[in-house]
Amino acid sequence: MPAGLQVFDQNGALVLDIGHRLARITGMFYTGKNTGYYDIPGTNTGDPWFAAVATNRPAEPVGEASFSLSGNRLFWSFPLPDGVPDSTGLYYNNINYMVFTGVR
Repeated sequence: MPAGLQVFDQNGALVLDIGHRLARITGMFYTGKNTGYYDIPGTNTGDPWFAAVATNRPAEPVGEASFSLSGNRLFWSFPLPDGVPDSTGLYYNNINYMVFTGVR
């Protein structure tokens, strides 16, 4: 007979089993408006994940960050530094992101 926690919905379908991998939050930070990286804590106990939320929506044109994971390190970069004009003379206003990190 199996032991452990199991959760079922109203139709009797298994929703959660103790064998499922549950995510947990291990950190939160703000990117600021410059390119950078962050080492996600706790990755020795699971696979890293992140969720980024824009904290502001500045005037156009907007510099949205690109995010990528490599091992336990989360990188982000903007098309141009904040307030620097592009080749057409437009000044980009980079978005500050609130980022949640964790492992599952």
